[in-house]
Amino acid sequence: MSMLRGQPGEHWPLSRAFSTMGEAARQGAAPGAHWLAGFAYQGMSFGWTFGMVVAAPLWQGSPFGAGVGPRRLTDPLFVIESGGWALLFLIVPVSFRLATGLATLSSAARWNEARGRRNTPRLRHIFRAGKGMTLPALGLWLQVLAMMVGATLLFIGPTRLLVEALRFDDDNPVTVLAMGSSIALIFFYGFALSILFQLSLQSLVQNRRGVGSALLHAWRIAKNDAAGLARATAVDAFVYLTAFATLTGLAIVNHLARNQGLLALLILVAWFALDGVVGCMRCAYWSRTYAGLGGISTLPQVHADVAADDADAAGAGEKASG
Repeated sequence: MSMLRGQPGEHWPLSRAFSTMGEAARQGAAPGAHWLAGFAYQGMSFGWTFGMVVAAPLWQGSPFGAGVGPRRLTDPLFVIESGGWALLFLIVPVSFRLATGLATLSSAARWNEARGRRNTPRLRHIFRAGKGMTLPALGLWLQVLAMMVGATLLFIGPTRLLVEALRFDDDNPVTVLAMGSSIALIFFYGFALSILFQLSLQSLVQNRRGVGSALLHAWRIAKNDAAGLARATAVDAFVYLTAFATLTGLAIVNHLARNQGLLALLILVAWFALDGVVGCMRCAYWSRTYAGLGGISTLPQVHADVAADDADAAGAGEKASG
């Protein structure tokens, strides 16, 4: 059981966290079809934006509220993020398998083995690496989703009922402050859950363990080096917020340009590409951080079918040249 608690006495310094993110950035930024898997991973892992997607409908047009000004400030981004989540739900099986395959291969050793002589692994190798992990990952995701929705109801519901009991209007500064504070808490709670989820996902794919065991393993890792995890989270939050600010800027530019066709298309492509790169970066980062914080892995090396595919491709090339 001691192996499930991480490595006692070892800590994750801030300098190591930054260097690890640098390695993850070099791995994720290499152009390739793996960006599609990174986009799937970014959609699957939670964050502050997910908190907004859950909280805003409760604030707007629900039993807890009927409309408040701050929603208008986040409207463009809300539409983009909601559309992304709707698209994700339509392709859940493929998306989850790509995301788990990416998580399986994201360690430096497995990534290098999977990519062989190429810059990045083929998409089919990533898809194949996620075999058997779609349903467990979905189960893990649903558990975290239930925690997120429950917390949202807990924070938003009583606050809204309180301001209604005091008969404050929606535009009253007290209402805006109270509801805004509640949603801010949801943002931070959502990001904290995203960290626990990513550690649990790494435990899930690296050990092919059950969902409950993966969550327990991640929690024990977090308790083993809470300060190290906080430093690792700070670096991840910096990358996440940078990407979030960039996506917000793109949404604002698109809105000010009144959704002009070509510009809107370019912004959409840039959004998908950025989300894909950031997803690959964060997946590689937490794969390395999981190991650095003491997470164990019982998964064997990448399947031999990667080498077999390369050999087949080389044989086909020699036959064609002959």
